Amino acid sequence: MRDELLSTFHGLMKAKGEVILPASGLSMYPYILPRDECRFVPFDGRMAPGQIALFVSEEGVLISHRLHLAELHLAEPWNKEERYWLRGDGNFSGDRPVGRAQMIGILVEVTRNGRKIAEKRFDRRWWGRLAVRYPRLLKLSAHASRWRAKRESAFTDEGGGQDGVSNRFPESPARGAASGNP
Repeated sequence: MRDELLSTFHGLMKAKGEVILPASGLSMYPYILPRDECRFVPFDGRMAPGQIALFVSEEGVLISHRLHLAELHLAEPWNKEERYWLRGDGNFSGDRPVGRAQMIGILVEVTRNGRKIAEKRFDRRWWGRLAVRYPRLLKLSAHASRWRAKRESAFTDEGGGQDGVSNRFPESPARGAASGNP
């Protein structure tokens, strides 16, 4: 499943030059909200801490989270591999490191309620830098995300919620298939 998803999205990026996906879940709350449309361009190997990447997790889930650290890792003495450490602004902890092959794109624009918000705007870059430089600030965002999830889940039939790690709503017929971030 993971490899199929990777090849599909790498193919889409190559053919179209961009991918636009609707956001779901609250792992990037308040920076990205459910139902925002996120436009990603191909990942070319260059990415600065604070930018948001689209990647496929080891479990085969399509996720977009903020880059906190990029490093070269010595997998073997003769082989250096790139690893990317990412984290959702609304999550309490970071993701497992992601290899270059799992990276698909970089967020360049969010459309919210018909209004386009470019990632190159000063306020968006400023938030990205703050999020990376002061990770404790993200704990406030994570608490806000949990509070919003609890408030929203009070209105569902099953009174559901989000899982503790990814901030994704579990799949249910009442909600439809909500599958993580864009």
